[in-house]
Amino acid sequence: AEPEVILVKRARKAQIRKGTLLIGVSGAILLGCLLAMAYTPYQDRVGNTAYPIGWNNGSLAWSLNPTVGSNIHTTGGPGVATAVTSSFNVWPQSLLNGVSINDLSVTRGPDTSTTDPNINDCVNVISFVPSSSVTFDTGVVAYTQIASLTPDTGQSGPPFTYSNCGGITTDRYSVIIDADMVFNPAWTFSTATPTPSQDLDLLSVASHEFGHMLGLEHNGIAHTMMFPFGDLGIDQTRNLSVDDVAAVAFLYPAANFTTATAAISGKITLNGTGVYASHVVAVDSATGLAVMDTLSDPDGNYVLDGIPGGTYRILAIPLIDPLTVDNYSGWACGYASDPVNCTGFPNNPIDYTGTFFY
Repeated sequence: AEPEVILVKRARKAQIRKGTLLIGVSGAILLGCLLAMAYTPYQDRVGNTAYPIGWNNGSLAWSLNPTVGSNIHTTGGPGVATAVTSSFNVWPQSLLNGVSINDLSVTRGPDTSTTDPNINDCVNVISFVPSSSVTFDTGVVAYTQIASLTPDTGQSGPPFTYSNCGGITTDRYSVIIDADMVFNPAWTFSTATPTPSQDLDLLSVASHEFGHMLGLEHNGIAHTMMFPFGDLGIDQTRNLSVDDVAAVAFLYPAANFTTATAAISGKITLNGTGVYASHVVAVDSATGLAVMDTLSDPDGNYVLDGIPGGTYRILAIPLIDPLTVDNYSGWACGYASDPVNCTGFPNNPIDYTGTFFY
């Protein structure tokens, strides 16, 4: 039997996630939103293994509802369609040391009149004019809703076959079938440079949300595209960091991904026991800059995959406010004891101090 796509919080066969962006009480913006690996992709649990989710063949098309309200400001900047296109294109066009290491194809499809997220239409909609039936939690300014499929228990493969979206044959254990991005009309967005002090930078918001659309979770390094916090009137997240570039290449690797990059792996333990969700950061020994991060799996293992060649120190620190496991719920679902409802996670100790490993 083919999986049925049902709009629920965590349907077994159509896993639904929201990567949101919201304003915190201090004015900060919260974006958002296998083996342990660098960065943190969304994950689904299949059997006893966590697998990152992604688009089949690294290819997706998006469609824009070109209608916008008075809350979208384009004075001093490009039009909305141009801004969204450029924001999305930073991902497939990203380079590491001047070299492309991803095999991702992003295309713009025909415009649409659809206003609201709909996981059943297999059209990836960008909308600035949601209907009144679309609700936003307090402080949320935008979100991306993603639906993914996993194989039935006992289904042979890979490859796996589904009848959804006109038929899918994929080697992925968790494949994205639909993603819709919607902006909250109660907030003002601008395409101008610099961003007006009371507006949200539309290009930054769109680029971050598109990272979610590709299957990426949040990141714990402040200068990255997928970092979950920001503020009004700033546009510093229009460009990808090394971590972002490696993340999209990990999900959609070009043939040269492994030869153009390196990997660092290890295990974080506390009193002899592996630490779940320890924040592991690679710091460039020469510059002192944080380059890449990840979270450790339930056994404490981590892999920083896709890092540029160099000499690094590894810093292991607990996840504490403002960064908590809640900021990585789509990643953590891969380790849930109840993957259907995404509940029941390993214990996440935070009673330790950061330690450098050379």
